[in-house]
Amino acid sequence: MRVLSQSRRRWLGAACFAVALPLPVGRGRAAEIDQLQVDAHGRQFDVAFRLAGAFTEEVEEVIASGLPVTFHHTIRAYHRRTAWIDQLVAEKVITTTVNFDTLTKQYHMSRSVDDQLVDTLLTDKPAEMKSWMTVIEKIDLPRDSEAEPLDRYYVKVKSEIQKRFVFFFIPWDFETPWTRSAVIRSDGALKP
Repeated sequence: MRVLSQSRRRWLGAACFAVALPLPVGRGRAAEIDQLQVDAHGRQFDVAFRLAGAFTEEVEEVIASGLPVTFHHTIRAYHRRTAWIDQLVAEKVITTTVNFDTLTKQYHMSRSVDDQLVDTLLTDKPAEMKSWMTVIEKIDLPRDSEAEPLDRYYVKVKSEIQKRFVFFFIPWDFETPWTRSAVIRSDGALKP
């Protein structure tokens, strides 16, 4: 049996301790779903919201380094049922990704809905990039029955922010809590 030297045991102990520590997620906990709006139109809902507090200093550093950053926004519509578990009527996942080109100083962005690419954008303006990543408008979710009263439905939204890289290469995601909204009629655009 091989015996480790004192310095190697200390190094191995320190490495095990560092891996066993909980991964740091405290600084980004301010991210939340904001301005959730749900409009009912016939047999569908139009959902719009904004993700607030996602662009921490750490996220901006990762973007500035040229690494891609992705936000996954999950939207679910539920039909409330009496004395039973609420029924999931529809779900969509909107994925927004930004990749900063350090040579041209431009942000390459893409948006997909349920893994289908729906839009791309190229800009050199950080404010436009942040709005693209965090403001989601006019996402249609089907409703199972137009005859049911609107107060029998609600919508939940959460976002997952790929924001940390542990040991510089392992992505570590952070999720916002679910935000719930009753279905309401509104006529306003979201503020970036």
